[in-house]
Amino acid sequence: MAAFPCDSDDHDTGHAACLGLPQGAEGVIKGNVVATAHGAAYLLGSRLEGREMSLDQPNGRQAGHPVAPQFPGRWSPRAFTERELSEAEVMSLLEAARWAPSGGNHQPWRFVWALRGETGFAAIRDTLKGNNPVWAGKAAVLFAVAAKDTVLNREGTEVPNRTAGFDTGAAWISLALQAQAMGLFAHAMGGFDKDALAKAIGLPSGHTLYCVVAAGEQGPAENLPEGLRERESPSGRKPVSAFALRGTF
Repeated sequence: MAAFPCDSDDHDTGHAACLGLPQGAEGVIKGNVVATAHGAAYLLGSRLEGREMSLDQPNGRQAGHPVAPQFPGRWSPRAFTERELSEAEVMSLLEAARWAPSGGNHQPWRFVWALRGETGFAAIRDTLKGNNPVWAGKAAVLFAVAAKDTVLNREGTEVPNRTAGFDTGAAWISLALQAQAMGLFAHAMGGFDKDALAKAIGLPSGHTLYCVVAAGEQGPAENLPEGLRERESPSGRKPVSAFALRGTF
């Protein structure tokens, strides 16, 4: 692609040296976006200027707008390798969840976890429904994700925390993105026996279970039963226009 010097009036093309992009990342400017030859995109005229955004993904997903690559790059595979995780690696996943935002900074999420081979792992796995125990039982770690339903108000009275589930979702996606950054994948599932899982992990009263998360290193689809292999690919997403409305519904 052609390049222009920093004082050029030509706004159709750009060069890395002028735009603060990585060396050699020449590209075509469209509005406030620089689309480069290797499929990345960079935003101009904002605090994100020069940071790589994504339009194309190796997993076949196609972003409709420039976005940091970890978002379309994250998905939920079912196939795992035999690789084990250390306690330190699990702590890194939970550390990411720790820093999730929450209403009033109440941090209502609770994670009960166990590594493959531990009694607690089998206890969580055995509460899963359908095909979930087949593939999730091969993950390196399982998390039961719950939230405390109430918070103390200023008078010291326990009152319902209406954002508990919302906040716990923020903690889960933080864990999932940290897994991706570590070369791992995390898959959340809602197919479990709620009463059996509550008993298995000793869930206190006043808490709600939301999901079970399986995490580990992604394996080949051939590791899955035949009925699941054809489903082992990233799912699509609705366009932004389907859920974002400017000003009003």
